[in-house]
Amino acid sequence: MRLKFLTVPLTAGIMALSLTPEMIMRIMLGRNESGQRIRERGMAKLENRKKDPKDIMYPAAVCSASKQAENEAFKAEHPEETISVISYDGLRLAGFVRRRKDSRRWLIAFHGYRADHTEITRLHFAREFFNMGYNVLAPDQRACGESEGNLIGMGWLERYDVMTWVTYITEKDPEAEIVLFGDSMGASTVLAAAGLYQPPQVKAIIADSGYASVEAMAAKTAVNMLHLPAKPAIALCDIASKRLAGFRLTEADISKELERTKVPVLIFHGKEDSIVPYSNFEVLSKVQTHSILEAVSFEKCDHVCGSLTEPERYWQTVRIFLEKAFVSTSADQK
Repeated sequence: MRLKFLTVPLTAGIMALSLTPEMIMRIMLGRNESGQRIRERGMAKLENRKKDPKDIMYPAAVCSASKQAENEAFKAEHPEETISVISYDGLRLAGFVRRRKDSRRWLIAFHGYRADHTEITRLHFAREFFNMGYNVLAPDQRACGESEGNLIGMGWLERYDVMTWVTYITEKDPEAEIVLFGDSMGASTVLAAAGLYQPPQVKAIIADSGYASVEAMAAKTAVNMLHLPAKPAIALCDIASKRLAGFRLTEADISKELERTKVPVLIFHGKEDSIVPYSNFEVLSKVQTHSILEAVSFEKCDHVCGSLTEPERYWQTVRIFLEKAFVSTSADQK
């Protein structure tokens, strides 16, 4: 009888040990059911936590629910327009726009790992920025939603897609004023893009709950699946990533890209983030940039929950930061 009870964990252990680094990277980066199931299990755990009044997720869930009717009215009143661009490597990327007739300001907002553009509206970011006077463009990132692609680049490949979307807007309106925003992987996407040349139309970057390096996030997955210490696990997956996705995990350093930016940057993070450890924020907040860098953390706050845990503080911080950022970038351009 005891052997019967051991069968499941023993089988799972043997399967985990049989995984190769390339298999792990395919699960982590590939557009596949295995990777999607892992995300769905993680999301299900978060949903269950939201039902527990003692959990730190509960206040965020209550706040979100209180705004749901307003969000539905917003979606009905301002339906999405679907657009598309071609990426630097030939993929058709889908974008979804909610336009204002009275503004040349744009928010380009990037969602998290294995999500899609609807996350930006579901988490109330689209409505808040729209009401602040921004047209809102929310793309489906590569290998997500309606965009083409078989590999997720964890923000490292997607940083070039950011520039494709920026170019799309600036070619249509050279006088546009653009803010880049992202949550979770989307946050690291815009922070990675910060290291690329940003045209003068890009006025600010806001990143909520991003990681400081792809290596740091991959390490958790590799260690859990390979049952090896971090250094050997990453070394093996590093080679597999290069072969599969064209870049090494160790070279995908988001914090190094942030060092090069000349655009004002605001980063948010919850101190009890269960997805992207708070240590990532500590690294990013200490980066020396060529412009403004503001870092704001939230007590008793989990992943991408600052705007729901402390909504007044969150959005007041955004407004004040953007006022300073627009003044700063305008002065630099004179």
